Amino acid sequence: MEGREIVPIPNPKRVNQMSNPKQKYTTDPLVKRDSPTGSRVYNIPESLLGTTSISQIIRKLTSEGWSKSQISNVTNIRYQHVRNVLKEDSKTK
Repeated sequence: MEGREIVPIPNPKRVNQMSNPKQKYTTDPLVKRDSPTGSRVYNIPESLLGTTSISQIIRKLTSEGWSKSQISNVTNIRYQHVRNVLKEDSKTK
């Protein structure tokens, strides 16, 4: 498929032992996905490709135990976007 490139990420059990802190937390290969406006490229775990929105991806990764900074660093989603999605979710509960 066009626009999808698989990027391998190391095993999460070895996160603390790794020398590069930007490589984190998923055994799924990452696939590049364009933002809705086409201005950014996100690295999305392959298992979440069917997810329709970036907000849903953020919620799913958070439920799997990812921190805000891990989501931001690995997926290339701005930290502020991640924070805002999670902040709005906490208001609605």
